[in-house]
Amino acid sequence: MNEHLPFLKRVGLLFVASGILGVGYAAYANRQFASEEVYSLIAVGFGVLLMRGSLVATKWVTWSATAMAGLFGTLIASLPLTEPLELWLLKMHLSPLSAILPRFLALTAGTAVLFWILSQLLALPVIEAQRAGGMSASFPKYALAAGILLAAANVVFNLALKAESPTAVRLAQEQFGANYKYHVKAIRSSGDHFWAELSAYNDHEINPVQVEWSAPPGGKMHFALPKEGQNIPDASQVLTRMPGKQKIALGMLAMLWFGGTYALMYSHNRRLGEHGWRSLVTFTRPFFKDFNRQEWVIFAALLLACFGLAHVALSLG
Repeated sequence: MNEHLPFLKRVGLLFVASGILGVGYAAYANRQFASEEVYSLIAVGFGVLLMRGSLVATKWVTWSATAMAGLFGTLIASLPLTEPLELWLLKMHLSPLSAILPRFLALTAGTAVLFWILSQLLALPVIEAQRAGGMSASFPKYALAAGILLAAANVVFNLALKAESPTAVRLAQEQFGANYKYHVKAIRSSGDHFWAELSAYNDHEINPVQVEWSAPPGGKMHFALPKEGQNIPDASQVLTRMPGKQKIALGMLAMLWFGGTYALMYSHNRRLGEHGWRSLVTFTRPFFKDFNRQEWVIFAALLLACFGLAHVALSLG
């Protein structure tokens, strides 16, 4: 009757131990109370509930761990998209271990812990106990989708931010010369003051660069109203000014996304015994509601391929 308790207690013990270590480290480092300590206290609370056998807490932790696993897994797969390909190749040439290893190991370790947590909380005795208590025990697909979409939004946001940072690149070129190529790693702001971290690189070296600037009073960094008499280009003008290679990349991105998703939905609906093209004319349920494992893998691969094409398109602009 209580066969599920050892699984919950193992996860609860991990939560309590990690939460106590987090609070203890903050106290040892004499830091002010911050969000990390709040998360540590929440972990302790959920750990205690799990050790006491709470199935409600089990549902919450399972949902959160699934979302985090989707988030971390997508971030691992999208690591090559965070910097230009030529910069990755230069890093691999100059220092193969430091190019991707630290972030990769951190995300991989976190993902491994999350999968271990899920292996405990989705064990058969735990599922049977949830069903006996009148609770749903299905795999939290929506949580996985939420984690993947959150990571995708993060990647797209970072790519867009770095693609629209001409001020930082111009200031870096003025200070360090035009003999380098510049990649914007991060931009921070406080009011109208901005700081940017960049990588300056050529065929032989990579140097860290920092620049800062202030926006005009009342001005913004990326968005400004057009001056009087200045025309705003419409979509056709934007497309006309695009390089040919960028148009091709964007066209391939559109064809891959729409063609791939509809092909996946066609196969998915046929598997369910429904009309293959039902997804073209109706949206009566979320498209991923009844995905099996193979379809989730195909969908994730489709997302990553689209991210790659989006990265190529931005780099060609």
